[in-house]
Amino acid sequence: MTSRTRTRGLLSGGTQNFKTTTFGGSVTNQELTSRGLIIGESQTTTDVVTPNFRTRIERGEIINNPFESWTVNQTETFSGHAIRRTSGSGSTIRDYEWSKGYSIPEPRTDWWVDIHKNLVEASTEAAAGVEKTTVDGDTELGEARETIEMFHLRNYDLRQQIDREIKYALKKGYKFPARSAIPVKVLANNWLMYRYGIGPLLRLLNDTLVVGSRIRTRRETSRGGSLAGGTDSQTYPVISGSFHDVTHTVSKSWESSIRAGILYEYWGSFGNAYGLNVENISSAAWELIPYSFVADWFANTGSYIRALTPRFRTVRRATWVGYHTKLFYSSYTSLSSLKPAGYTVVKNQSGAFVHKIEGRKRVPQILGPEWYIRENAISQIIDSRRIVDAFALTTQQFFKLMCRSR
Repeated sequence: MTSRTRTRGLLSGGTQNFKTTTFGGSVTNQELTSRGLIIGESQTTTDVVTPNFRTRIERGEIINNPFESWTVNQTETFSGHAIRRTSGSGSTIRDYEWSKGYSIPEPRTDWWVDIHKNLVEASTEAAAGVEKTTVDGDTELGEARETIEMFHLRNYDLRQQIDREIKYALKKGYKFPARSAIPVKVLANNWLMYRYGIGPLLRLLNDTLVVGSRIRTRRETSRGGSLAGGTDSQTYPVISGSFHDVTHTVSKSWESSIRAGILYEYWGSFGNAYGLNVENISSAAWELIPYSFVADWFANTGSYIRALTPRFRTVRRATWVGYHTKLFYSSYTSLSSLKPAGYTVVKNQSGAFVHKIEGRKRVPQILGPEWYIRENAISQIIDSRRIVDAFALTTQQFFKLMCRSR
């Protein structure tokens, strides 16, 4: 395995012209250097040379190499600064002119962002998904009695039940809100029945008829992901100059998308395809705890248990974790009023230095599973079927309390 590093693009510049003019007309030019004036775009990529890559991939060989690439883009929009002395003669300097600015902020160097917990989260989710079935058979067997009871016509026929409730409300003279509240109650109850009982059992029965008990080796990929980001602003201490006091303010924003994966092979059969095996007992025990799925909204307990469970019929062929990170810095300069008397500002400095960094990295391994609290639990609930679960569970508890208060 041969590693190689490639570069593309160029960062250049870094100087500005400082010009002074005397009352007598004598002009002096000087080049001032500043890292905040270096502009352009540069990319550095480090990867691995793999001979006959396409041919080896086509014949089923697994190639899992590290990869890293960083792109740095720097721009500036400074307009310049000019100061004039109001009186004088001869060789006394009258004009001071900076082509870019009186003071230029330096680029930020704190590129590092903390995404370790997100790498752990993605790795844990990937490990939990290994040999994960569409239906957890052990859980379904544990809830067999309740599941069978759900097929009682009165509970299962949602439309018929709603019609009955509406007719009952009309006989009692109820119009609003009973006409809408009672169907809401029925929908809430039946959604949880379908989501965690009837639906999985129907899929289990259907897949059993199609798949049967055939045994075959499969190669599959389990993936996990996480998102991170943040913003902050930093103001540097005041810098004292001959004409102005200077303050630099830098705003930083960043976002990172983290992915982890496990490529594995397992011997597929009815037992391990539908969760009817010893390995799933621990996760099934957690699922059978009342409202355990609610706890999983705010912590990764279920995934953590699955990630720690040994898979005796599974062979890991490759693992990886990687991320795509973007950082954006904007640096602005504020100047105080003129400090010495007898001068005026002819041209006031404006503009900013913008520093963009984008990186991709992939490492051929994953981190060990850990238990953690989901910091973005609320957003995950809103963006998934969990919002329906939350609504159903809340309305169920509400109606229970209403019945007890009567």
